[in-house]
Amino acid sequence: MKKGLKWVFLLALIGFVAACDTQTVKEKKPEIIELEKKIEEGKIFDQIQPMLQTFNENNYYQYEGSLVVDNGTEQLTKDYQGQENYQEGKLNSYYIQTQVKEGNQSTQFDFYGQKDKGYIRSDGTNWQTSDGERLPDLLVSYLNLMVEGEDQLDLCQEGQVKKEITDKDQLRLLPSHFDWPIAVEEGSIDSVSFTMNYDPKSFQIKKFELQAQVDTGGSSYQLNQIVQIKKAQVDAIPLDVDLNSQLQESVIDSDSLLEAFKKANLSKVYYTYGINFYHQMDESLDEAMAYVNYLASDNLLLAYGEVKDKKVEDLRLYTKDLMDDRFGKDLTAFSQKNYYDYFVNYFIEHFDDFKKVDEKEDQSEEDRPSYYSYRYFVEDNLENINQIGEGLDLSFLEKPSPAIYGLDLMIDKVSGKLVSVIFWSATGQEEQVQTLYGIHFSQFNAFNPNNLVLKDAKADQSVSEEAEVTSSDAVE
Repeated sequence: MKKGLKWVFLLALIGFVAACDTQTVKEKKPEIIELEKKIEEGKIFDQIQPMLQTFNENNYYQYEGSLVVDNGTEQLTKDYQGQENYQEGKLNSYYIQTQVKEGNQSTQFDFYGQKDKGYIRSDGTNWQTSDGERLPDLLVSYLNLMVEGEDQLDLCQEGQVKKEITDKDQLRLLPSHFDWPIAVEEGSIDSVSFTMNYDPKSFQIKKFELQAQVDTGGSSYQLNQIVQIKKAQVDAIPLDVDLNSQLQESVIDSDSLLEAFKKANLSKVYYTYGINFYHQMDESLDEAMAYVNYLASDNLLLAYGEVKDKKVEDLRLYTKDLMDDRFGKDLTAFSQKNYYDYFVNYFIEHFDDFKKVDEKEDQSEEDRPSYYSYRYFVEDNLENINQIGEGLDLSFLEKPSPAIYGLDLMIDKVSGKLVSVIFWSATGQEEQVQTLYGIHFSQFNAFNPNNLVLKDAKADQSVSEEAEVTSSDAVE
């Protein structure tokens, strides 16, 4: 085998693609060591080596791809165009433009990577570092599918390589290697059909295709992903991406806020986001963080952890036995209902009932909040506030009559996004509001939900291994 061929496969396992793995290159995992051994022995490259060698000889690739996620009644599509540059057999840079559509909603994403650094921006906003939480579909991810796992390759048809992936370890890791908008829990995929088309004369790879059925969250989803290589050449092409360019952000006039709010929240696809929620009673504050994944009305994932000293601890996938009295009912509600969509529509439908909260006149421009606050006063009746909460546990807000109950919504002055929802209560004897329930939304489409699934599985494995050690010690 020619020198430099191994990089194609190890890169995805160690670097760009396996971003959720905290091990360094020096700390090789057993599967990586096994893969290197197979490569050296030449066992898995006898038939596909010409295609891989041809891929390795080019330093620039341009391609188009699409992903369709369909549950029979609703469909999400992702279309993307990408460019990748290689240097001395290693991925050097990439630039990928992606558009996600669901019904009448759409969202644009741009990915840019240079060596070991990745960046992302949404709908033309300023570039942000991705920190490996979300990565695009890179060509090396597809190439890895051919050599990982124990399943056999089918090369019966000239110009085509097929593989029916049933290896459990490969199926467990596969979703985190791609930018899929839905969480795939372990065991929810029985197999993945993989096809690679190539030119039998030049051995140039032309197309990759993935097909899978995901049974999760009580629903069944068909996934069909295709990428076609449009151009491949020896010479790399510089990717002209200005990371320092700043969007000229302008503040939305409060008089036109409702229309801007509709545009920002009804026309965009938000399938993952973070929820920071907290209970405050006098000086006591309980806080938690959840990450959710929705497709239309289906909740596919809810990961939960308590916040202590401004850090999320023990982030785990939602199960009722992990919940305590403070947030158990709330998380059950969030697992069954998309509250972001709910409060967006509630504000639109009841806009005339909300009053804009005036900002302090003596505040400087720098000290003014980055959001508009709108307040809805509720009569002295806890039941009325509970009806607005629709399933949230707001019982601790109850005050002796006469009391005032209210709902505040915070809306970003520039983007028009809904930022926070706060339920509160107070009596005439209180100088300030000290009893409230807050929900803060953030990290829209900023993470791959399958990284959370993989981390949770690793946490379960660690707990299981600790239990085995404890049990063994007890026997001794």
